[in-house]
This record gives sequence, structure tokens and C-alpha cells, in this order.
Amino acid sequence: MCTYSTILLVESFPENLALFQDAFRKAQLKISLKTLTDSQSAIDYLSGIGEYSNRELHPLPSLIIFQLDIVKVSGFQLLDWWQRQSNLQKLPVVVFTQSIKQEDYQRAYELGANSCLINPTNSEELAGLLKNIYDLWIK
Repeated sequence: MCTYSTILLVESFPENLALFQDAFRKAQLKISLKTLTDSQSAIDYLSGIGEYSNRELHPLPSLIIFQLDIVKVSGFQLLDWWQRQSNLQKLPVVVFTQSIKQEDYQRAYELGANSCLINPTNSEELAGLLKNIYDLWIK
């Protein structure tokens, strides 16, 4: 039986979620993609509580990807929470943003993000980035 690494994608906006899903298909990575639409669900998933308590159905991911501008809890707050979870410290975190502010990148890195990238504008460019991320953090 072949098992794939799980990637957790947290994306609040339907158009961005569709872009990521299309890019993952184009990248043809050997992964199991779990998608959530808000950061509180991500915290619940990563904590293994509530509907995410069954780790066979909801395994810990090998990589977390999310936008800094997600809903309910900001991306910075999610990073801050993640940084305080000793059992999750080794999980690589890649954040995407629309921001071009240097202070946003600096804060993301200070909170433990492994990479902070500007959102690509098309799925082909994003697929290339996802392949690189996969090769760096999972393969």
C-alpha cells in the first residue's frame, strides 16, 4: 500500500482555494491534500479535537500552507499558536500573502514560518512553486 504525505491547506477565499486546488492537480504531487477554510478549523485539526479527533481520517500533515489573511484567527495569530505547540514545531509552515510589506515577511519569519511567499497570479506559476516546496520539505 502506498501512502502519501498529507498537506494541510488553509484558504478562506473560494477563488484562491480553487487556484490552489488547480495548481496542486497540475503539479501532480504524490500527496493527500486536506483543505480547510478558516484558521480555527486548522487549530482544531492540528490539535486533533472535535471532528478531527480520528487521526486515521485526519492525519497530522507533513506541511502546512496558509494565507496570512485567513478568517476567524489571522495568519499571524495562527503562526503564534503553532509556535507554542511543541509537538508541531517540526512541521514546516509556508505562508502566502498579497502583502508587499517587508514587516509582514519579517513578522511571519519571527513567528516561525519556513517560507513567506507572494501569491502567484496563475495556477501554472503556483504549480511550479508547489513542486519546489514539495521537493524542499517533503520529498
